[in-house]
Amino acid sequence: ALLGFATLWSGGRGQMLALAVFGVLLLLSRPFRLQVSQFKTAFLGFFCGVALVFLSGEAHIFLDSFHRSVARETLNGISSNRLGIWQRSLDALGEHWLLGFGPDAFIRLQVMSSNIVQPHSFIVQWLLEFGLVGTLALLLLLGTLMFQCASTIVSKQSTSEEAIVAALLVSIVVFAFFDGLFYHVIPSSLFLALALIFARRKAAAIKG
Repeated sequence: ALLGFATLWSGGRGQMLALAVFGVLLLLSRPFRLQVSQFKTAFLGFFCGVALVFLSGEAHIFLDSFHRSVARETLNGISSNRLGIWQRSLDALGEHWLLGFGPDAFIRLQVMSSNIVQPHSFIVQWLLEFGLVGTLALLLLLGTLMFQCASTIVSKQSTSEEAIVAALLVSIVVFAFFDGLFYHVIPSSLFLALALIFARRKAAAIKG
């Protein structure tokens, strides 16, 4: 219920997109589909949380977010200025495109004069901080993890719990593409912990 309430109340379009990806990936998992009845309480709680947003009269943030998606005339406006932020961030790389500027480059370079502290995309953030070399290395590691997640989701031998964790990891990456999840310590740590648990279970399954 809390997840459903927070998702709609916050009005975050990236968050809602990630949630939609999470749901679609679960539907692609045969083990999850076979055991979906076990999670009916979780689904009911989620939709009750969504209903509470409207019943409490706090749906204006979500409705405003939806309005921005259909009413703005430019892509940058629709993206809440993300395209502009990304463009200015990439322009700031200059001659340092190969190795980047190190941690917190976005703030140190004063890419934006406002109170924005990160570029709202983990790829742009990595390019600024680690350059092309570091970004490609990190994307290789992340791509390997995403491949393992995809394999787990479509595999008939996976458990529904493994499919849920794999789908959650993929949806977090989708969210991080449009927001600063990997800039902040807590979500980054939670993602790494979840990825470690997933990798250990996969390794144990291979050995077993």
